[in-house]
Amino acid sequence: MTPLHKVNNFNLLIRLGKYKVAEQQVEKLLAIQPDNLSFKVAKASALTGLGKIEQAIILFEQAVEQNDQVAGFQLQLGHALKTKGDIKKAITAYQRAYQLNPSYGDAFWSLANTKTYRFSDEEIAQMQTQQNNKALA
Repeated sequence: MTPLHKVNNFNLLIRLGKYKVAEQQVEKLLAIQPDNLSFKVAKASALTGLGKIEQAIILFEQAVEQNDQVAGFQLQLGHALKTKGDIKKAITAYQRAYQLNPSYGDAFWSLANTKTYRFSDEEIAQMQTQQNNKALA
Protein backbone atom coordinates (compact mmCIF):
# COMPACT_ATOMS: atom_id res chain seq x y z
CA MET A 1 0.00 0.00 0.00
CA THR A 2 1.40 3.42 -0.96
CA PRO A 3 1.67 6.26 1.59
CA LEU A 4 -1.24 8.03 -0.18
CA HIS A 5 -3.46 4.98 0.24
CA LYS A 6 -2.41 4.77 3.89
CA VAL A 7 -3.41 8.42 4.40
CA ASN A 8 -6.82 7.78 2.83
CA ASN A 9 -7.18 4.70 5.04
CA PHE A 10 -6.26 6.81 8.06
CA ASN A 11 -8.92 9.42 7.21
CA LEU A 12 -11.54 6.69 6.96
CA LEU A 13 -10.48 5.24 10.31
CA ILE A 14 -10.84 8.66 11.95
CA ARG A 15 -14.31 9.13 10.44
CA LEU A 16 -15.32 5.72 11.76
CA GLY A 17 -14.04 6.58 15.24
CA LYS A 18 -11.35 3.88 15.12
CA TYR A 19 -8.76 6.09 16.77
CA LYS A 20 -6.45 3.39 18.16
CA VAL A 21 -6.10 1.73 14.75
CA ALA A 22 -5.65 5.18 13.18
CA GLU A 23 -2.88 5.96 15.66
CA GLN A 24 -1.13 2.67 14.81
CA GLN A 25 -1.47 3.45 11.09
CA VAL A 26 -0.04 6.95 11.40
CA GLU A 27 2.86 5.66 13.52
CA LYS A 28 3.84 3.47 10.54
CA LEU A 29 3.70 6.53 8.27
CA LEU A 30 5.80 8.57 10.70
CA ALA A 31 8.39 5.78 10.81
CA ILE A 32 8.81 6.25 7.04
CA GLN A 33 8.57 10.07 7.04
CA PRO A 34 9.19 11.37 10.57
CA ASP A 35 9.22 15.04 9.51
CA ASN A 36 5.99 14.91 7.52
CA LEU A 37 3.80 17.65 8.98
CA SER A 38 0.56 16.12 7.70
CA PHE A 39 1.37 12.86 9.44
CA LYS A 40 2.10 14.69 12.71
CA VAL A 41 -1.27 16.44 12.48
CA ALA A 42 -2.90 13.11 11.71
CA LYS A 43 -1.36 11.65 14.84
CA ALA A 44 -2.64 14.60 16.85
CA SER A 45 -6.14 13.95 15.47
CA ALA A 46 -5.95 10.31 16.53
CA LEU A 47 -4.68 11.29 19.97
CA THR A 48 -7.57 13.73 20.35
CA GLY A 49 -9.99 10.93 19.59
CA LEU A 50 -8.28 8.76 22.18
CA GLY A 51 -8.64 11.46 24.83
CA LYS A 52 -4.88 12.14 24.93
CA ILE A 53 -5.55 15.86 24.70
CA GLU A 54 -2.31 17.20 26.16
CA GLN A 55 -0.23 15.16 23.69
CA ALA A 56 -2.49 16.24 20.83
CA ILE A 57 -2.20 19.91 21.76
CA ILE A 58 1.59 19.67 21.76
CA LEU A 59 1.56 18.21 18.23
CA PHE A 60 -0.98 20.74 16.96
CA GLU A 61 1.07 23.59 18.45
CA GLN A 62 4.19 22.20 16.76
CA ALA A 63 2.31 22.07 13.46
CA VAL A 64 1.17 25.68 13.86
CA GLU A 65 4.70 26.71 14.78
CA GLN A 66 6.02 24.97 11.68
CA ASN A 67 3.33 26.43 9.39
CA ASP A 68 1.07 29.08 10.88
CA GLN A 69 -0.71 29.75 7.59
CA VAL A 70 -2.93 26.64 7.58
CA ALA A 71 -6.41 27.44 8.86
CA GLY A 72 -7.15 23.76 9.44
CA PHE A 73 -4.25 23.42 11.87
CA GLN A 74 -5.60 26.37 13.85
CA LEU A 75 -9.10 24.86 13.84
CA GLN A 76 -7.89 21.48 15.08
CA LEU A 77 -5.77 23.14 17.75
CA GLY A 78 -8.87 25.06 18.82
CA HIS A 79 -10.89 21.85 19.07
CA ALA A 80 -8.26 20.23 21.28
CA LEU A 81 -7.99 23.32 23.47
CA LYS A 82 -11.77 23.48 23.83
CA THR A 83 -11.84 19.81 24.81
CA LYS A 84 -9.21 20.56 27.46
CA GLY A 85 -11.42 23.37 28.75
CA ASP A 86 -9.16 26.22 27.67
CA ILE A 87 -11.90 28.21 25.93
CA LYS A 88 -9.93 31.46 25.76
CA LYS A 89 -7.08 29.85 23.80
CA ALA A 90 -9.56 27.87 21.69
CA ILE A 91 -11.31 31.10 20.71
CA THR A 92 -7.98 32.62 19.70
CA ALA A 93 -7.20 29.59 17.51
CA TYR A 94 -10.66 29.69 15.88
CA GLN A 95 -10.29 33.42 15.21
CA ARG A 96 -6.88 32.83 13.66
CA ALA A 97 -8.45 30.17 11.42
CA TYR A 98 -11.03 32.56 9.96
CA GLN A 99 -8.42 35.32 9.68
CA LEU A 100 -6.34 32.98 7.52
CA ASN A 101 -9.36 31.90 5.48
CA PRO A 102 -12.32 34.33 5.69
CA SER A 103 -14.64 31.78 4.07
CA TYR A 104 -13.79 29.05 6.59
CA GLY A 105 -17.25 28.51 8.01
CA ASP A 106 -16.03 25.81 10.39
CA ALA A 107 -14.10 28.45 12.31
CA PHE A 108 -17.22 30.57 12.83
CA TRP A 109 -19.28 27.49 13.63
CA SER A 110 -16.71 26.42 16.21
CA LEU A 111 -16.81 29.85 17.84
CA ALA A 112 -20.59 29.56 18.10
CA ASN A 113 -20.22 26.07 19.59
CA THR A 114 -18.26 27.45 22.55
CA LYS A 115 -21.73 28.53 23.75
CA THR A 116 -20.25 31.62 25.39
CA TYR A 117 -18.70 33.50 22.47
CA ARG A 118 -20.30 36.75 21.31
CA PHE A 119 -19.59 37.73 17.72
CA SER A 120 -18.55 41.31 17.09
CA ASP A 121 -20.43 43.43 14.55
CA GLU A 122 -17.38 43.13 12.29
CA GLU A 123 -17.45 39.32 12.48
CA ILE A 124 -21.18 39.24 11.73
CA ALA A 125 -20.61 41.50 8.72
CA GLN A 126 -17.80 39.22 7.57
CA MET A 127 -20.06 36.17 7.80
CA GLN A 128 -22.82 37.99 5.91
CA THR A 129 -20.34 38.93 3.17
CA GLN A 130 -19.29 35.30 2.87
CA GLN A 131 -22.92 34.20 2.71
CA ASN A 132 -23.25 36.13 -0.55
CA ASN A 133 -20.05 34.60 -1.97
CA LYS A 134 -21.11 32.48 -4.97
CA ALA A 135 -17.88 30.48 -4.75
CA LEU A 136 -18.46 29.53 -1.11
CA ALA A 137 -18.36 25.77 -0.61
